[in-house]
Amino acid sequence: MRGAVVVVTGASSGIGRATALACAGRGARVVLAARSGAALEEVAGECRRRGGEGFAVPTDVADERAVRELADRSVARFGRVDVWVNAAGVGILGRFDQVPSAELRRLLGVNVLGAVHGARAVLPVMRRQGGGVVIDVASLLGGVVVAPYLGGYAMSKAALVVFDDVLRQELALAGERHIEICTLLPAAVDTPFFGPVLPKLPRSDK
Repeated sequence: MRGAVVVVTGASSGIGRATALACAGRGARVVLAARSGAALEEVAGECRRRGGEGFAVPTDVADERAVRELADRSVARFGRVDVWVNAAGVGILGRFDQVPSAELRRLLGVNVLGAVHGARAVLPVMRRQGGGVVIDVASLLGGVVVAPYLGGYAMSKAALVVFDDVLRQELALAGERHIEICTLLPAAVDTPFFGPVLPKLPRSDK
């Protein structure tokens, strides 16, 4: 990892932050993306203290133009992108028929389209440089395990699994064998992800 250029979305907290710090600890040059610039600067400082480099680029992954700019700024700063990690994600806990449509659209925009935007932005870079790795953080709730009150989130993660399978096939058919697509299926992790969504759970005051 020493000297590798790693772009991590969702890098301000949770799995994205842990991934960024782990890469920095091995000497990687890490581009940090999330909506909160202040939080990203904190992570960038920690990356430097761990022996790597941290470059903060505030980005809303649901905005395709912003993600293209993220890729452009990464290349402008470091000349290449070796690894792109789509770790940005949001969740909603609640009965599927009671989840507001606007919140569901936002969830799909971040969890699914955010990863699609990332792949579209970085694949041309990886083709030019002769290879790279795209990592999508899906979930065991993407079809392996089912649970109530997580319909939208599970649907979004299942979409990522299918998207990656199709992307692997298309890259293979195009003869592009030096670009790897990895899908991670973590179980539940104790991160700030759960804070804003827990109040939507059905509750009993008995």
